[in-house]
Amino acid sequence: MTSITIIRYRNRFIPLALLAMALFRISLFRLKGIRFWKLLGTGRNGGFEVWPDWRQWVILTIRDESLLSFPVSEFNDQPAMLKNLYGSFISRWIRLFARESWTLFLETISGHGTWDGKAVFGSGRSGSEPGGRIAVITRATIRTRHIRSFRKKADPVTVSLKNNVKGLIFSMGIGEVPLLRQATLSIWESTEDMQAYAYGQPDHISAMKAAREGNWFGEELFIRFRVTGHLGNLYDIDPLAGIP
Repeated sequence: MTSITIIRYRNRFIPLALLAMALFRISLFRLKGIRFWKLLGTGRNGGFEVWPDWRQWVILTIRDESLLSFPVSEFNDQPAMLKNLYGSFISRWIRLFARESWTLFLETISGHGTWDGKAVFGSGRSGSEPGGRIAVITRATIRTRHIRSFRKKADPVTVSLKNNVKGLIFSMGIGEVPLLRQATLSIWESTEDMQAYAYGQPDHISAMKAAREGNWFGEELFIRFRVTGHLGNLYDIDPLAGIP
């Protein structure tokens, strides 16, 4: 099971948000059942800009759901859910200092690629194709000499995602290192809508072709997920509320 929690802080707590990225590592390292985790930043205003949003941070974990105190299907209380996922220290920190947080629960459908040299989400197909909404994570480590070329192609793609793309419910730029290790999280109404954008939007097609021909990436990953649950708010709403 993959969980992604987006935490948003008030401006006055930005120093604490930065501190949390150091302190949370200790807690996550000690938690049993987590086989992979990352603490990630986001683009300004939750987008794909180069400059980070110092108020907004992400916890990504992969674990065996059977090791949780209670199953995802019973998550209906946010404080209890956060404590179950991340332990007492992180859950208390979020409750005290965060303005809001939103958590997604995901099950791998299919994909390819590695993260830190490992197929952390599994490899190949590990689930049946869903008939409804899907989530997608794409990630790449950009070779230093190709950063300028990557940004030149990526910027028009960023603009295109803000222009009412058919079937796009939610998107956010996330990453470990600005410019060098970049990822996107997106949620779509259907696989067909996602594929129509990926293989039909001219700027996106051009960027994929240039990256492939120029060997821009030292590592890349593309994974599709089934959304199995969500809880909390982001920008004062649950982005998936009311969506079947």
